[in-house]
Amino acid sequence: TNGFGAYLAELMATAAPGVRVVAHGAPDRTYEHAPRAKQLAAVGLTAEGIAARVRSLHAEEAALPS
Repeated sequence: TNGFGAYLAELMATAAPGVRVVAHGAPDRTYEHAPRAKQLAAVGLTAEGIAARVRSLHAEEAALPS
């Protein structure tokens, strides 16, 4: 959509064609009031959640034929 991740993806497509860019952020929706840490955890934006996403993407890439 039109968030910061989309901006970076467009910038990278121009500056470094062929480099895979994956936006990982909070979905555009309404969130219940909660402490910041709980909100970030709910959308996977903790150190553990980001690391898990990177590992998952790495595994996907490794499974692709060369």
